[in-house]
Amino acid sequence: MTNYAAEFCDKERKFGFDMAAEWMQSKLKIEPGGENSSHWSDKQTETLISMLDEGKEFRTISNAIGKTTVQIYAKRRKLIEKGLVEAPEETPSEAKQKRVVKFKQLTKAGVTDVHEIAKQSGCNESSIYGYAKEMGYEINKGKVIL
Repeated sequence: MTNYAAEFCDKERKFGFDMAAEWMQSKLKIEPGGENSSHWSDKQTETLISMLDEGKEFRTISNAIGKTTVQIYAKRRKLIEKGLVEAPEETPSEAKQKRVVKFKQLTKAGVTDVHEIAKQSGCNESSIYGYAKEMGYEINKGKVIL
């Protein structure tokens, strides 16, 4: 058990659960914004729902709301479970597989510019570097070496 857990149990035995829970809340680190990072305000949730409905990218949503993409994915899952947001038509792994196939098609067609491949594949350049590395290609000066 961690020190906090042991101390929580001790306080719970002595003062009851409510007092122990209050003590534990006082020990939580508060983020600079004044609220815990896992807290979503109603306005942030509404903004997320509307931006998801508009089909915005997760990085754009992240910048607008001030949450990480991981937090946004987690919140989206909760909203899908509640029926407030529709599930995406394809899973992230299916989307990645489509981008990998597009990467292969473009390199076979002779396209070597990383920026152009990323643009046509619908992903960022760092993903192209990852795909190239997975397939044994090298990239030099923004060009895929076949």
